[in-house]
Amino acid sequence: MQQYLGAKAIDQTIPTLLEAMRDPGETSETALKALQEVMSVRANTVFPVLIPTLTAQPITAFNARALGALVKVAGSALNRRLDAVLGALVKSLEKETNEEVKGEIQSAIESLLESVSEEEGIHQLQMLLISWAKDKNPTRRATGCNLFGTFCQVNSSDTSDYRVDWIRILVSSLDDSVEEVVSAAWEAMDIFTKSIEKDELDVLVVPLRRAIEGTGSPGKTVPGFSRPKGLQPIVPIILAGVLSGTQEQKEQATLAIGDLAQRTSEQAIKVYIIQLTGPLIRILTVPVSPQIKSAVYVPLLFKSNQADL
Repeated sequence: MQQYLGAKAIDQTIPTLLEAMRDPGETSETALKALQEVMSVRANTVFPVLIPTLTAQPITAFNARALGALVKVAGSALNRRLDAVLGALVKSLEKETNEEVKGEIQSAIESLLESVSEEEGIHQLQMLLISWAKDKNPTRRATGCNLFGTFCQVNSSDTSDYRVDWIRILVSSLDDSVEEVVSAAWEAMDIFTKSIEKDELDVLVVPLRRAIEGTGSPGKTVPGFSRPKGLQPIVPIILAGVLSGTQEQKEQATLAIGDLAQRTSEQAIKVYIIQLTGPLIRILTVPVSPQIKSAVYVPLLFKSNQADL
């Protein structure tokens, strides 16, 4: 029908398919498959028509599955409706109490995050997640961090332009007053660091040190640093700076270790003392600038003051 009748076939079919999707059972599943076929031909026209029905609150398990399937064939049409679709899914996710429905919504969100690929879509998505991670509502802040972590797991698009922003947000969120946000930020930071190639970590040393320096205050422990394995997402970046960075990166990495030592509980930092101070001792045996050598002494003095190490 599409081949012989063109747009007329689609325009007259969509209302019937939408109505069929409202009926549970085999008919709705068949209608969904038909909509996927239609979307593959005219996503820009069809997708906006489907959104109001599929994102009506609260989102049902079937509608969540439908969205998860349709975003995979939406292409560039998804970019123009990204805020509306993801916003509706998140709104339902944060309020939903039924675990089955919640699981379907989470799967739909994952499919959406995986499907965004064009530069325009990536930019819109990153700006949306960043705004949520800084929201005044702690639940939304946690959601923003969680979704960024999921994005790093399922989408390999180049997001290097946004890494510094995320370093600042995630590190500062490790000192959030709400434990849910701290946990979400730590998980996202851990996934984020692991998603970056090792030879690209050193460029993050300077923004990381500034973020650490601006988080909490010397002598006061930061919850996210002081949890078990709290420094795990941060140590690889610091070591990249110490071992293979420029002169500035080496200096900032060593200063970052000193900043961490003043903001992390003794119990939490014990695990990383040898891993962090070993490379610093090596620095003192090679020609480096006086600024770097001076920076090295801060964390080394901290180590010498740990009587039980």
